[in-house]
Amino acid sequence: MFLYIINYQYYEFDLCKLEMKCLFSQVPYSKYLITDKEIDVDRSPFVKSLIDIKLTASSLNSLVYKIRALNIAYNNFKVKYIDIEKDMEFEERHKIEGIIGYDIIGNAKLHDPDITLGITKLNNEWIFGEYKKSNIIWKKHDERPYYYCNSLSTRVSRAIVNIAAGRDLNVKMVDPCCGIGTVVMEALSMGIDIKGFDINPLIIDNAKANLSFFGYDDSLVSVGDIHNLNDYYDVVILDLPYGVLSISSINEQKDLIKCASKLAPKMVIVSIKVFDDLIKSLGYKIVDSCEAAKWKFKRHITVCELNK
Repeated sequence: MFLYIINYQYYEFDLCKLEMKCLFSQVPYSKYLITDKEIDVDRSPFVKSLIDIKLTASSLNSLVYKIRALNIAYNNFKVKYIDIEKDMEFEERHKIEGIIGYDIIGNAKLHDPDITLGITKLNNEWIFGEYKKSNIIWKKHDERPYYYCNSLSTRVSRAIVNIAAGRDLNVKMVDPCCGIGTVVMEALSMGIDIKGFDINPLIIDNAKANLSFFGYDDSLVSVGDIHNLNDYYDVVILDLPYGVLSISSINEQKDLIKCASKLAPKMVIVSIKVFDDLIKSLGYKIVDSCEAAKWKFKRHITVCELNK
């Protein structure tokens, strides 16, 4: 079992819940989640850290007894108390770390340890295991050379890619209105097979520059009109154009959705308006949805699958 410690701003809660549901088939109602499913700690923008649970106990004394009885051993380790419930003073946390560390066989190493062991108390249960902290590898993408004010943020883009892929990183994905490549970069950083297209050559030049800046293959984004795309994919992510740089009418947005529906049996549509009736008329069912806020914008994220 794994304990994931998650974090989100209040306006991100819906997006976080949908992403967790797609990754773990489970929705968090607080800032943690316990599951038997393992994902890379760096994958979700909402996961701060995880504990790979090795032992649980009803009391600290009982946990210490189990550690002794099982001869738990690690070399060059550090023990860290994770205060999920925010109800323990520093001195008490430090004391517990010492108690647990004393009964682990092997040498402790407080600075640059080979492994960190996590301990926490959650709902009156003590949890002990191997602790991993997110390195927030996606954060570097915020430093991309080209950024548009209305483009999806790195954080939201990463969550949308996870919603689209679920647990399967082997999916074949397309972003037919990729803009400056924010979604494409997040997918590539997870090792997902993705291609991006945009009708605007200048925007594609900027997308290529963004990908190259981080060492990604810039040939994966190219000039292309969604009307002329012929390949078939596992999932399409469609961020409908809007704003000063790409004004499009409702009819044009509907046309883009119709074109996207020919590219994959699964669509994740990001839009300002709701297009549920159109999506259903194209033979898709809406399996989930949420809202993602950014400043005054509210984006609707709609997950659709082709009716079988």
